[in-house]
Amino acid sequence: VIKSITSSQSNSKILSEHQVGAERKALQKKLARVTEQALEDCRVRKQREEEYRAKFKELEQEQGDILDRRKRLTLLENSVKDMRNKEELLLTTTERVLAVEEDVRNLQRMKGKLEHMQEECNRLKAEVKSLDTDILIAKRDEIVSTTQAEDLKQQVLQKEAEMEYSEEVIEET
Repeated sequence: VIKSITSSQSNSKILSEHQVGAERKALQKKLARVTEQALEDCRVRKQREEEYRAKFKELEQEQGDILDRRKRLTLLENSVKDMRNKEELLLTTTERVLAVEEDVRNLQRMKGKLEHMQEECNRLKAEVKSLDTDILIAKRDEIVSTTQAEDLKQQVLQKEAEMEYSEEVIEET
């Protein structure tokens, strides 16, 4: 019985060593599988990490693009504001131009009236000049008439004197 127990214990030891060896091999296989799985997981993680980094770079690029778009949008909004201000200024300027054109038309009408008045004034000046000339001619004629009359008087007096002298000479003769 003791032999049997000892033998059973020794078999159990052998079994146990055999089991331990089998378990060790199983554990080594399991360790190899777990290691391989861990390496695969690391590769997958590394690949995901690279994908995440690439995605992150894409997102950063998109964020940069969005910021650029916002800047361009702000510039466009400012351009639109500037255009509206220029449009307002253009409308105001257009109104001013229309007012100036109306003033020009009024001034042209006034110019036409002034030209007509200038023509009338020139005509009146010509008439005055003509009248002045007529007055000068009349004065000259009057002077000539007066001078002629005096000359005639002188001639008459001279003739009378000559006649008296002639009469005296005739009477003496």
